Amino acid sequence: MLIQQNNTRLRTVENTFSLPRNLSNLMNRPTPEEEKEKEQVSLMISRKQIARTGLIPTSDSDVKQKLRGIGKPICLFGEKPVDRRERLRKEVEDFVIETGEIPDILSVSKNKDKSEEKVEENEIFYTEGIPELKLARIDIAKYSFLRGAYRIELAKKKFMEIDRIQEGIEYESFLEEHKNFEFISSQYADERGCSRGKLSPEDQYFAVAGISGLCTVLDIPNLNKVTQLKGHTDKVNCVAFHPGFLKEIPKKGPNIATCSNDCLVKIWSFDNSLENQLSISLKHEDRVNMLEFHPMGRYLASTSHDKTWRLWDIETKKEILLQEGHSAPVFPIHFQKDGALVATGDLSGIGLVWDLRSGRSIMSLQGHVKQMISIKFSGNCYQLATGSDDNTLRIWDLRRKMATHVIPAHNSSISDIEYEHLDSKFMLTCSYDSTFKIWNNRDWSVVKTFSSSSDSKLTSIGITKDNKNILTTSLDRTVKLWTLNEKIEVE
Repeated sequence: MLIQQNNTRLRTVENTFSLPRNLSNLMNRPTPEEEKEKEQVSLMISRKQIARTGLIPTSDSDVKQKLRGIGKPICLFGEKPVDRRERLRKEVEDFVIETGEIPDILSVSKNKDKSEEKVEENEIFYTEGIPELKLARIDIAKYSFLRGAYRIELAKKKFMEIDRIQEGIEYESFLEEHKNFEFISSQYADERGCSRGKLSPEDQYFAVAGISGLCTVLDIPNLNKVTQLKGHTDKVNCVAFHPGFLKEIPKKGPNIATCSNDCLVKIWSFDNSLENQLSISLKHEDRVNMLEFHPMGRYLASTSHDKTWRLWDIETKKEILLQEGHSAPVFPIHFQKDGALVATGDLSGIGLVWDLRSGRSIMSLQGHVKQMISIKFSGNCYQLATGSDDNTLRIWDLRRKMATHVIPAHNSSISDIEYEHLDSKFMLTCSYDSTFKIWNNRDWSVVKTFSSSSDSKLTSIGITKDNKNILTTSLDRTVKLWTLNEKIEVE
């Protein structure tokens, strides 16, 4: 009896503290914000299901026809049919999610003549550009035609007047003289590591892009800090000086450009009286990997993980070209000296050479088996070098449209390439194997190998225009200066 009474009391207590049914339901009801979010998720899922209900063709020619119909490139370099079909699926999903409707091109009648839907493999696909792009192409054509004509005329004259035997002797002597670089000094340039460095046009300064998010400008040859560029919120990947740095451009800029993982390109002033330099920002859709000014100075090109490279007008601060064509994140970029061509490489190992005057891709650089991370035009404007994570260096000839040499150059990734400025008589490469090398530009033999400290993965290399100073950056946070010892007698 005592046990039963206690149980009765417990049930009475439980009933006393139990919540009313309608109040309990009210407490479990989602908030309006949660209901709205749930509806949006449900709507997105349903629209994705609509986009996936048998609307994507399986035939590669049909996939290309659908891509053309929605205004997208029918083929990207290095893209396989399965990748192309997946790209179409993603484009359709994005369209359905945004508009709630299925693109008209996917509703084409099944009875349509197949011959009308066939897309040729080599069909040229054009995307209409803005009026400013047409004017830019005209400016670039005028600039490059004059420079190209002068270069070709000079090369012809030199070819006719040169003494082959004497020229060969002088060339060998030149290479012997430039074996004698000595390590002079080192300077810390970033708290976390140096991602890339760049010399100013007149070799007074060396700018270093830092993993910490800062860009530090050092003087030469003392390597003292002149100023810092503060504004990026993530790793700075690349830095470039304007071709008219401190000559044609006022201190308020644009003197220096930087790019970062924060998806921004920034263009900076260079005024030593300012504690913090002024900047403007240009935006990509994903991290920005590399950038470079066009030789004429008005335009800036940048590459990104969004699989595009872009051309910016730095006077109007406007994007004038968003160039697709790569099927992987675009990494290295370099302008030909004349300004007519630009070369880009991506992380699938494929490079493309673009004619800026017409917008067409004139050559595909296919051969690297790993991602391409460095690319550079020679001073002769028809030779091109590429470096990769596959540890090889490839030399391409634009006249023959092929790779003329494949060189197992280093024991690790080739992070940067630079040509001697006077006449491209030798080439420099640096690598994550902590070495940089000087190469004979005729037979591609190694002139000399220089070793840095064992834990310093070299990320970039530069040489002054008089060929007397070499600067390297590395992940050990330092900039190193190597100077030519001209006192050593050459045999």
